[in-house]
Amino acid sequence: MLVIDPLKVKIFSLLKEGHTRTLNSGLLHYGTQEDFLELQKEISNSLLNSCENYNLHYQPRNYFFTDFTPFFRLGDDVVYDSLLNMLDSFSFPIPVLLIKSDAIYFEIRKKICSHNIPVVFFLSNGNIKEIINTDKHKYLINDIKNDILSTNPGKISDLISFRTWVANQSLTRILLLSKSLDIPHPNDKNTKNISGSYYLEMQNNMLVTCYLNLKLFGVNPRFLMDAAYEIVLRILFYFTNEEYPLEEFDYILTTNNTALFLSSIIQAIIDKPLFIIDRMGPIPKIQYQSVFLEKKLGGKRVLLFEEVIATGSEVDRSILYLNFYNCSITNIIALYNLEVGTPRLTKKYNFFSLCTPRQELRYEYRSKQD
Repeated sequence: MLVIDPLKVKIFSLLKEGHTRTLNSGLLHYGTQEDFLELQKEISNSLLNSCENYNLHYQPRNYFFTDFTPFFRLGDDVVYDSLLNMLDSFSFPIPVLLIKSDAIYFEIRKKICSHNIPVVFFLSNGNIKEIINTDKHKYLINDIKNDILSTNPGKISDLISFRTWVANQSLTRILLLSKSLDIPHPNDKNTKNISGSYYLEMQNNMLVTCYLNLKLFGVNPRFLMDAAYEIVLRILFYFTNEEYPLEEFDYILTTNNTALFLSSIIQAIIDKPLFIIDRMGPIPKIQYQSVFLEKKLGGKRVLLFEEVIATGSEVDRSILYLNFYNCSITNIIALYNLEVGTPRLTKKYNFFSLCTPRQELRYEYRSKQD
């Protein structure tokens, strides 16, 4: 299914213009005519791309979602008229508006009857309260509900479960579109043929059916922005938490690999200091660095971001590294988790994986002797 994120479009526009604190600016200053023109362009391009890439986790629908749940307000009557008129310009597929703010709901409710747009209204905790303006689209209501509710195992809110599912599908699709997968080629010297199946040999002498090469992922600004936005949504609990999650940590910590690309964008969006660690070096590496890191990180609350994990040891090593400097780890977020193994040291931390593509990629990790 297709989900359009107006806040992401606004943030991306602000980043290109060199703005800082783009999350706050995007939330507080959305609603200009330029914003709606950018949103209209985004919808048109996304609909076109969804047709071209229909087999890459785009399932055909008679509608698409436009997610305004992060916003608390949009502006005066003119803003709402402009938004609804713009969405009305898309007759097929039909736009479905997602909102969570009482203020936006009140304004939309006054105007929606004259428009061709179903609206899903969520409570502040992320559960669906009602779907309005359904008379014109009664045949779609069950499908819309199923799309949102079918992703929920019943343990978390409807909005969180829905957006978590969207993130998994979106990030898997980015892997495929960005050509960030190294696939074993029969004529390559690093390729091993075992019982008719081809594997890449890794530096640790293990064999894999493919390798996630996110250096290619990192050269496309749009892919980086899409991934960074999903990470930010997760950090903010999809705006369903009454407390402000950004106050829970002091630093974003990332390893010195291609995760730095994404972390830099996240830093620009949420305006949190970024700190780079070298978990592969000796612990402590050298005396000067050890003193410097202990001074900077000692007693601080940190959010740890991992790019790709497979066996789980990647996360464990980072935790050991940070424990040496007496950091308080508030959250650990992995962009991709290939689920070969499970980290052993994450039980007391809030650990979450945004995308688990092992099944879609048919990923296999094995030794030469298996």
